[in-house]
Amino acid sequence: MLANPILLPAWADPFNVVIASVSMGAEIVAALAALRRLGRNRSGFVVPLIAINVTTWIPFLVAIELLIARSGWDRVTTIVGLELLVVLVEAALLRRASSGRVFSSRSRCALLGRREALLVSTLGNLVSIAVSLGIPWLLLASR
Repeated sequence: MLANPILLPAWADPFNVVIASVSMGAEIVAALAALRRLGRNRSGFVVPLIAINVTTWIPFLVAIELLIARSGWDRVTTIVGLELLVVLVEAALLRRASSGRVFSSRSRCALLGRREALLVSTLGNLVSIAVSLGIPWLLLASR
């Protein structure tokens, strides 16, 4: 994977990998908390949430590299647009995973409605963004 020139810049800095991993973990925890508030059995959603996050994270990195670094698109507009797309894709994948059609009967997910899946995805991604922006800010502020 490191030999792939599309992914190399995104993976080149270990600090970025740590921030991404922590923010992804925070996103999963926030999504599980939202599911609990919705009265859902969270245990059936852990594996689908991890798989969904990994599935959307890699294309997000590739798109950022292609659109911003190589094509010169506006950084803020591109990232906001890609994040909105990720929210929609994750909501659709979460809804599909909750139907039992993706992770078979091993997953004890209860069917999520469209609004619920969108709420969970939005909340999780907002937390992820806050963590990914907050960690560098806290580190710079502590210097």
